[in-house]
Amino acid sequence: MYHIIINPASRSGRGAKIWAEQVEPALKAGNTEYQTYFSGKAGEVRQLAAQITAEHAAEPDLTLIVLGGDGTINETLQGIADPSKVILGYIPTGSSNDLARDLGISKDPKAALNLILHNNTPRAMDLGRLTYLDEDQPEESRLFAVSCGIGFDAAVCAEAMSSRIKDTMNRIGLGKLTYLGIALKQLITARKVSCTLTLEDKVHDKKESVELPRFLFVTCMSHRYEGGGFMFCRS
Repeated sequence: MYHIIINPASRSGRGAKIWAEQVEPALKAGNTEYQTYFSGKAGEVRQLAAQITAEHAAEPDLTLIVLGGDGTINETLQGIADPSKVILGYIPTGSSNDLARDLGISKDPKAALNLILHNNTPRAMDLGRLTYLDEDQPEESRLFAVSCGIGFDAAVCAEAMSSRIKDTMNRIGLGKLTYLGIALKQLITARKVSCTLTLEDKVHDKKESVELPRFLFVTCMSHRYEGGGFMFCRS
């Protein structure tokens, strides 16, 4: 049984069409057993992932397929209590699809589906965990599959999430250029500040502080690409 979370709003609303016209017919043609879960509002993907993995925890090789973009994958991870007990499949239908790009997953939905259905040897993937404090709030943590950052790159992602230009560019197949345009704007307008970066080595109980007089951003990458195909790391 495949459990499939579908973000119909991915790629500016084309996610629903990709599911109905390409992925679902392929599943039916192969007599594949599956169950679908459609997200309808912000935060629902996380809830669906938590529900699925809790209710079907006893299933051997519990497989959760995500049809959406990098943001949908991110929210799915937040809902999975123990990622080591879940096989995650990905059909990329977002604007940037940086995770799929790094993993070599085809942007063709049917090809991505075939990779999931006919691959008997899932591979392990590293996940990052960000633990943070927000003013007087209790400590929180989030998993990430691509990257996490403070400053410039976070500002680019935040603006892109609410950009109307992104919807327009997605409709003509140039969604990733949204990130380039916003990045250039942020580079010109971003205010550089000074800060102290503290590096902790908990294994050897060491701590080191670095003064950064013109801080722009700090990012931690678990894969090479970010922002619609920009290579931040070579390996």
